[in-house]
Amino acid sequence: MSTGSTAPTHQWTPAASPPWDELTIAGRGVLVCAAETSGMLTGAFGIWPDPPADLGSMERLDWVDRQLAPLLSFVRNGWIEVRHTPDAASDAFTVILLGGLRSALADPAVRYEGDDWGVGVGCIFTYTGLAVWRGGWSTAWSSRLNFG
Repeated sequence: MSTGSTAPTHQWTPAASPPWDELTIAGRGVLVCAAETSGMLTGAFGIWPDPPADLGSMERLDWVDRQLAPLLSFVRNGWIEVRHTPDAASDAFTVILLGGLRSALADPAVRYEGDDWGVGVGCIFTYTGLAVWRGGWSTAWSSRLNFG
């Protein structure tokens, strides 16, 4: 039986996301990074600096923990996927799961501390994350852009 209504019978709503103004600057940076074409976190064109070369293994992990902090909740919520791209000449990548992020980002070979574009660790929105981004964060970000 048709009611003749064109109104949707169900509307999907993504998990509650914090308002843009409640995110840390580092958290906003990760979201904008995921929205960009390259989405690079590490490497020559990444948003995160390389750890100092003279760090010991525990100090390097502490450094990585500080960098990961704003990313973890987005990965845990399924909004962002983290990828390792090992070669500039290929589109191949490996998804780094939440439990492997710390050790992967502590590894200089995975981080890629060289100069090639597109090599290293990057992030991208999942479909759910893209819905959250388009549901308000992108508007909040765009309203702060100032070209004057």
